[in-house]
Amino acid sequence: IAIVDPVSVGAKYGSEIRAMGYSPIAIFTRAEIDDYALSSFKDEDYDAIFHHEDLTETLTFIEKKGVAAVIPGSHSALELSDTVSNCLHLVANPIESMQSRMNKTIMKQYLKQHHIPCANFYETENSNDLLQWIEKNGYPVVLKPNASTGASNVFLCQTEREVLAAFHTITHTPCVLGKHYDTVLAEEYLDGDEYFMNLLHDGNGKGQS
Repeated sequence: IAIVDPVSVGAKYGSEIRAMGYSPIAIFTRAEIDDYALSSFKDEDYDAIFHHEDLTETLTFIEKKGVAAVIPGSHSALELSDTVSNCLHLVANPIESMQSRMNKTIMKQYLKQHHIPCANFYETENSNDLLQWIEKNGYPVVLKPNASTGASNVFLCQTEREVLAAFHTITHTPCVLGKHYDTVLAEEYLDGDEYFMNLLHDGNGKGQS
C-alpha cells in the first residue's frame, strides 16, 4: 500500500497498514515539509520511502513494488494519489472531480450548481472588494486560502482590523504545505452543531457511509 505524503495524522498510516498485514510505502511529493507536520513520521514504519519528482518514474516505482492501492496521507497528496491510481486502474476518486475536492471555491460552486445549501462565499485578491462583500454579508466572517489544509491560515474575524490582518497573512505567508496564495476565500460564519460523515466506496459507484 502506497501512502502519499504521510505526515501529521497520516504518518500513523504506516504502522496501521503494517498491523493489517500489508507492506506500507511512503511517497513524498515535497522536498520541504513543515517540521510540525513531519514530527510524527517514523522511517521505521515504512518498508520503502520514495521521493516523487516525475510521474513516469513514480508509476514505474509503484508498479515494480506491486502496489495494490494508493491513498493520500494529507491534503497535498490528493492530486498525485488520484492521478497515479487512475493511471494504474486502481480504486480511486475520478479525475474529473479532483478540483472540486481540493479547491474550496470550486467545491462550493459545485454545491450551488446542484442546489445543495452551503455557506455564502466570496474569493478575491483585493482587500477593498472583500470588505465590501463582508459589509453586505455581515460579521463574523471566516477567511482562509482556497485550498490549504486543516486550520492553516484560517481566521475567524469580528472586525475590519482583523479582516485586514488576516488578509495580509493569507496572501503573504505560505500555509503549512508551503503554498503561497494571492487570493482570500471569505465564508459566511455558521454557528451550530457540526457533523462529519465518512464515505467508503468501492470504485464502482457503490458506497457505504
